[in-house]
Amino acid sequence: MSRLVPLLLAWALAAGAAAQVNPAPVLAADTLFPAIGSTVTPVLSGPAGGTFFFLASLVPDELPLGAKGTLFLDPGAFFIVFSGVLPAGGSFALPLTLPPLPEADGVFFYLQGAVKLAGKTGLSNALPFRIGLAPPQGPRNPVAIAATPDGTRAYVAHEEDGSLSVIDAQADALLLDMPVGEEPIDVAVDPEGRHAFVVNADSAFLTVLHVASGSIVAQLPVPRACQRVAFDFAAAPPRLYVTDMRDDQVLVWQEDPPGQFTALQALELEGDDPGPLAVLPGGLLMVGDKATLEVEVLDPSLPADSQTLARTPLGAVPYDVVVNGSFALVPLIDFTVSPAVNRVQKINLATFAKQGTALANVGTDYIDLQAATPWLAVVAAGSGTLVIANASTLALAEHIDLAPGSGPGPGGSMPNANPQRAAFVAPDKLYVVDYFRETVRPILLGAAPPFALQPEIALSHTGVPLIPLQDLSAADDGEWFFRSVQFLNGTPLLPNNVTCASCHPDGGSDDVTHGKQAPALGGVGETGPWGSTGVQPDLLAVIQATFQAHSQFGGPLPAGADLLVLEYFNDVEPPGSPFLEADGGLSPAAQAGQAVFEGAAQCSSCHVEPLFIPVSPDPPTIASGVGTGLSPANVPSLRGVWATAPYLHNGSAPQLMDVLLDNAGDLHGITSTLSAQQREDLVAYLQSL
Repeated sequence: MSRLVPLLLAWALAAGAAAQVNPAPVLAADTLFPAIGSTVTPVLSGPAGGTFFFLASLVPDELPLGAKGTLFLDPGAFFIVFSGVLPAGGSFALPLTLPPLPEADGVFFYLQGAVKLAGKTGLSNALPFRIGLAPPQGPRNPVAIAATPDGTRAYVAHEEDGSLSVIDAQADALLLDMPVGEEPIDVAVDPEGRHAFVVNADSAFLTVLHVASGSIVAQLPVPRACQRVAFDFAAAPPRLYVTDMRDDQVLVWQEDPPGQFTALQALELEGDDPGPLAVLPGGLLMVGDKATLEVEVLDPSLPADSQTLARTPLGAVPYDVVVNGSFALVPLIDFTVSPAVNRVQKINLATFAKQGTALANVGTDYIDLQAATPWLAVVAAGSGTLVIANASTLALAEHIDLAPGSGPGPGGSMPNANPQRAAFVAPDKLYVVDYFRETVRPILLGAAPPFALQPEIALSHTGVPLIPLQDLSAADDGEWFFRSVQFLNGTPLLPNNVTCASCHPDGGSDDVTHGKQAPALGGVGETGPWGSTGVQPDLLAVIQATFQAHSQFGGPLPAGADLLVLEYFNDVEPPGSPFLEADGGLSPAAQAGQAVFEGAAQCSSCHVEPLFIPVSPDPPTIASGVGTGLSPANVPSLRGVWATAPYLHNGSAPQLMDVLLDNAGDLHGITSTLSAQQREDLVAYLQSL
């Protein structure tokens, strides 16, 4: 089989008529998500009588072959699956039965068609296939959206099932779903519309899609826990930037020639947990550092270790960064004032200093901004609304309820939407993606409000919008309440100023010290009692007390909401660690750190696997405290601790290493006698939990 590769490539490159077969070949399939042991049927269509080939590879690529088309498979690794002559109808279906091998779960493979007729050669698009134990089903949870510059296509990333929806943005119709990686968290299309890039937070690769053909052409290797994408196409050659939360850096590629990506030296950050980023005029970068609650400005042209030009403190999580004229705009929830304020922070691009705010508390939980003259769109996830403002003045134009009258109750007053991201398809048309309803909502903007909501594009596996409290599981209904102002008796257009997710985004921590550190909620149902001093023995009572403390409207809890939130708390898992090896095991440093954790440092005397809290009959709350300045002190679980800086009950330790170094009297583990290497190994182990 290996001998066929160079032979076929030579055939494809051989001289012949400088034209592709007509019509050009097209490859389709009945599914791109075949189950182990099932049969998948690709269909190749082209000119009748042409000699056809089904080509396959485990590795995608992009090799332009002139008028013949583009080879989307690795030229050194593809092989022929089947060949023949296209019948009179011009189409040939090839059933492929997958072997019943459990180890094939998660494996990708790629198919492309080739047809030769009368000296003319044509290559089809390529299709990606991901083998699984079963086809995707259940929740999809779309979280990101991007549109092509010409407004013909939009792409929606689904966090839960590892897929990307392709939408005809002119007809407002779903075209197909394709596999990408685990937990896709961002999607972006380059300024020239050549490629779409999907960041897979739980996969060690970035998926690259060839827009014109819909073919996946690369899986660029990256660490797990990457976050967002930005482009600098004013640079020569063009550059691609990706924030890497695991290693606190910005990854860099240059694209030269088009479709070929070469990794350059990463940009090291001074701040922690980079998320959103934007390319500023002149090629500078502005990065939102989530753990250190700031934006950081970098000059990629400067030598390493001197690229940070400015760090602007925000005191709040920067959820997005968008360039708008002479300012950068950052949506955030400001807890430095009481009650908390949802606002858009303006940052002067000449001085990198904060310079005023806009759109205070119109909606709740501002998490995304999109600008296209003359409009600025602000996604307010908690209120289920979209805030439209004048892009020049930032004056409010309209506050839009994205799911009016959509609830199951009388009058449809509940529940509201939970939008995540937006994308301008055209200056007068906007798409907004919804997490629970699993839809895209088109909005026609026109010259002035009121703006027109269009029917939703359903992306769910059921083919219809999903309504919380009607179509979701109890745990998902609880998560909807957790993310919604309606848990606290707000409404979309008269919202509460916070939701539970304001302090615990995605069940995590917002890294803001609210007098005490907001704990992450992964696995919280297993680690009672609760509170930093362990005074809360009942998790349901904690949920009810949260309502009493944070509702601006008072009155009773929505019926059953506390029980549903409890279902969510009992279901939510700690985040998987990106510091684990590819096989899910510990790195050598983490293995050494585990020996320190269980031995010299005596950490395991309080943090016992698998929950990493004291096991019965030892009390999880230590009456005398543990050297943290808090007595009594409840022992927190260490699962997912890599993602929850700063540390200790009051957030006084910015890094895990600070917990080990600032430990007077060895009351919080025996760390004073550890060597520098032992401390580094111990941190490596903690980051792996």
